[in-house]
This record gives sequence, C-alpha cells and structure tokens, in this order.
Amino acid sequence: MTQFNEQRYKDGGNKPREIPKLTDIVLKQLGTSNLSEMLLFPQSDKEKLFQQIFSGTPTGLTWLESERGQEFLYKDGLAFIQKEPGAAWFREYGAAWLESERGQEFLYKDGLAFIQKEPGVAWFHEYGAAWLESERGRAFLEKDGLTFIETKSGVAWFREHGTTWLDSNEGAAWFESDRGQAFLYWNGLAMFKTESWAAWFREHGATWLKSNMGQDFLKKDGLAFFETEPGASWFREHGAAWLERERGRLFRYIGNDSDLGFLEKNGLAFTKTEPGASWFREHGAAWLDSDWGRLFLYRDGPAFIKTEPGASWFHEHGAAWLASDWGRTFLKKDGPAFIKTEPGASWFREHGAAWIKSETNIWKRTQLYAYYNSLRLTRSRNS
Repeated sequence: MTQFNEQRYKDGGNKPREIPKLTDIVLKQLGTSNLSEMLLFPQSDKEKLFQQIFSGTPTGLTWLESERGQEFLYKDGLAFIQKEPGAAWFREYGAAWLESERGQEFLYKDGLAFIQKEPGVAWFHEYGAAWLESERGRAFLEKDGLTFIETKSGVAWFREHGTTWLDSNEGAAWFESDRGQAFLYWNGLAMFKTESWAAWFREHGATWLKSNMGQDFLKKDGLAFFETEPGASWFREHGAAWLERERGRLFRYIGNDSDLGFLEKNGLAFTKTEPGASWFREHGAAWLDSDWGRLFLYRDGPAFIKTEPGASWFHEHGAAWLASDWGRTFLKKDGPAFIKTEPGASWFREHGAAWIKSETNIWKRTQLYAYYNSLRLTRSRNS
C-alpha cells in the first residue's frame, strides 16, 4: 500500500513553506468554524481565500506539485488532487488524493485508499470501503477485512451475499488460473467469472476445476462439466458429464485428434454434434470411438456411422453402419448388410435388399450381389 511520502515534497525544488494547522482564526475571517461550511460562502469570498492559499498564505492549505507535474492540495499531511467531484468530497471529509507506485491516483482517508472510478467511488463513499492494489497490480476494494474486485456485477453480488473477493483462499475470491483465466473461489468451490454460469453454480454448488491437460471443467457430484453450449445446458438437465478418458485425453478431443467429443451418461457416450446429438438425446444412443478410429453411434447393440444420408435412414429403420472385414462400410439391419453405395443403396433401402460380397466368381474376383428374400440379385443396371 502506497503511503503519502511527505518528505519527498520537503526535499527538492518544490519545497513548500511550513504548513500550519487550519485554525479557527482563519475560518472566522469568513464567519464559520469548519471547512465544509466555507464552501457555502459567496464565490468572491472563496476566491479570495483560495488566492491566499495559492500564494502560500498560512491558512493551513497549500497547493503543491507532484513529481509528474500534477497540482494537488496539501492539508494535515494529506494531498488532495484538484479534481471534481473528488475535490469537493475530500474537502468535506478530510480525505486525500495520492499517487500509487504505478502512477494511479487514488483517494486516501483513515488508512484507506480509494481509486477515483465510478460507480465504485460512489459506493465506498457510502460504505467506508477502500480501493487498494493487489500484488499483481489490479485494484480491488477492501472493507472490514473483505477485498472486492472492481466489477460492477460482482460488487452487487458480494454486497448481497457477504462474500469476499481476495487474492487468497479465504471466503470468496477471484483467482487467476495458470493459463490466466480468472475464476471465483467460494467455500471450497472454484467458479468461473461468467454469467450465467455464476448464477448456476451458486444454485447447484458446483465447482470449476482444471484437468490434467489444462482444460477447465465444472465438477459436481463426481461429474465434470465443460463450459460449452449447448452440451452444457443438456448435461445440466440430464446429469451427464464431460470426463477424461483412461488414456489421459478428454472426450472432447477423441478420434484421430479431431475436435469432436462425446458426452457420457450411463455408460453411453454422446457426441456434441448436430443432428446426431439431438437424435441420441431423444433415443439414449451414444457416439463412441470405433476400433478403427471412426466415430459411430451406439444404441442397443447396433453401431451407426455418423454419415448422411444413410444416418438419417437408419435412425428411422434401426439399421446400423458397420465396417466389413475387408474395410468397407455397409449398413446392417436384422442380418442383411447394405453397402453404402448409390444407386444400389437407395434401391435396397426401398426394397429391403442387401448388397453382399460373393465368395468368388469364375474370374476369381470378388463380386457384389444383392440379397433379397433369399434371392441373389446380380448388381447390374437392370437389377
């Protein structure tokens, strides 16, 4: 905390005259007994008095010059910056405008330092609080041992809840994470400074934590919630959670380093991607990571590849896109396997047929044929 250094003004070129106390004799010249009443006198009388002050007349008030050329008013060891409305206020209350170590002027009264900023300034006038500087150069408000970060919504909130904005872990506090993200710490819970999240975790008692890979997430009842919409709103309603896989990677970053993810609930993992996401939310299905690195939808056994237009069809018919032994993708439903290839795919969708790989043909080459009601249909233009 920067204190007023009276000695620096007594040494050097701007050395003031000896400053006596403001006595009743001086005030009686205007017919009053205190400085605040002096402000009510005619402007001509006040101008006369301030001419005496500015010329160094021993009235108890002296105009000095700061090291950076700013004039301020000095009284009883206090230095007043000549600025309105602060100037009028400190004249009435005996406070002082000082300079912080980083050149920020602030108001000093009764050991408290007030930053000249609205609306905080108006508030500490009423409540007797003080603006201070944190170790990392951020101004914060202190009152009754409580430290309040200078944030409009935050000020209203801690006034109602009696919490504390600190640089420590006592009460409620704004912290800075290792990657520079500020969050609120309250009753052992770490909460991000983000509306409407702030309101939500206050109601639910959730906690913002940091994963091993530096991704912040919300943890409640053993579940970890990512701060991302619309998935965030969904898991709030359903009690699902974004978690970390055993291999140390987050569900959000799975499958060939793709920026896809899935949400896990009741052993099922839901990818936060439309339109599949909306579908599995309704049907309780899940997007998983296949052995061969692709994402597919899993529900009651069948696995659905997340690819249109086939995906929309199996949503309706309960079929599944699978990987064949020979590396091609086909659609499977109740036994038949449908190759995802047009125009055959559209035909078997309509007729319930299936394109299957033949064991061989007379040329020893693999051939596809359609399987429909135990009949083999040659894959030709007229089939």
